[in-house]
Amino acid sequence: MVSVLHDTTRKAPRDLRHTLVQKLLSESVELIVDIDSANKSVMEQRVAHINTAQKRVARLDVLLFVSLEQRCLSKGAAAKAMEHIDALGKQVHGWEKNATNQVARSEKPESRASK
Repeated sequence: MVSVLHDTTRKAPRDLRHTLVQKLLSESVELIVDIDSANKSVMEQRVAHINTAQKRVARLDVLLFVSLEQRCLSKGAAAKAMEHIDALGKQVHGWEKNATNQVARSEKPESRASK
């Protein structure tokens, strides 16, 4: 996804390259960092990283729409990037549900033991 965005934003208007395009690229790189951090974390920290990744997916969705409106991306490039973002969003959402369930399951035995 980062490669697609990097390649397709090279022809963006000069005045938007250092604002909108840079933000778009930064958010996409940070999303990768959040996913990697979640992979290396456990339990509550994993859920926190996944939630941050979900927020980045939402921001990227908005940034892609604005980039398309401002003609920083062609329709084809925006569609391709949006497909990547949608797929990542679905994957992160499922991952969040799974991680939340794991945390909930791990807390149940503790509450029984303390009674």
